[in-house]
Amino acid sequence: MGSLRDLEKSGDDSSRGNSNTMAPPERKRYEKLDDLVVVADDRRRGRTAVSINGKMGRIVLYAAAYAAMRDATNQKVEYVQLKMSPRYPQAFWICPSTQESIGAKHILVSGKTMLLSAKTLVEKMGLKEQKTARYEAEWDPANEGLVVDLRRKI
Repeated sequence: MGSLRDLEKSGDDSSRGNSNTMAPPERKRYEKLDDLVVVADDRRRGRTAVSINGKMGRIVLYAAAYAAMRDATNQKVEYVQLKMSPRYPQAFWICPSTQESIGAKHILVSGKTMLLSAKTLVEKMGLKEQKTARYEAEWDPANEGLVVDLRRKI
């Protein structure tokens, strides 16, 4: 069997106009549907919130929560400290810090996701066996950090 170039040079017309060749498939015509529904997950975009995965010991900062920290400090936040108060055992604070600060956690950025390793905090808050859950967060100017109250689940 030769190449197509060899067939054209030889003048063999047997391959041209062969009725056994396959025609390209016809494009299917679709009708206009007026009952299409958007299928989306329940991430609740735009909320100042965090999600906590107890089994993995991770905290995911939603974009609005990170923006609240960034806007309050007027700078990019790369490191944070996780803080607790014995007066508020149901809450913790995510406070911007420097790399040199004691207990500083680096915010890992993967695409648009910002996450923190927080195994010790998760254990102390009693969330180790919990599946992923979302909580509202708000900027606390008095303590210069995002406060997450575990009673404010979303």
